Amino acid sequence: MQCSYQNRSLSPQVLRIRNADGYFVTSIAYPGRRIFFSAPSDAFLEIQSNLLMTSYHLDYLDCEGLEVKRPKPAPQAALSPAC
Repeated sequence: MQCSYQNRSLSPQVLRIRNADGYFVTSIAYPGRRIFFSAPSDAFLEIQSNLLMTSYHLDYLDCEGLEVKRPKPAPQAALSPAC
């Protein structure tokens, strides 16, 4: 599935996409930047934020909640033949 995450903090974050089968991808999200990525349906996003020089904070988000929903195309009206 296609997913999106935006770093709304003032510092870079380390992102790691993981699932139970051991699949993972690591990336950096700079402040204000939106990251688009593909992930298995059972994956979660691990977000590492540095709080101080010697400590960091981890958040976990389910990737299903980050899935990019594409709008369904509008139905097209049937054209009737000209009389």
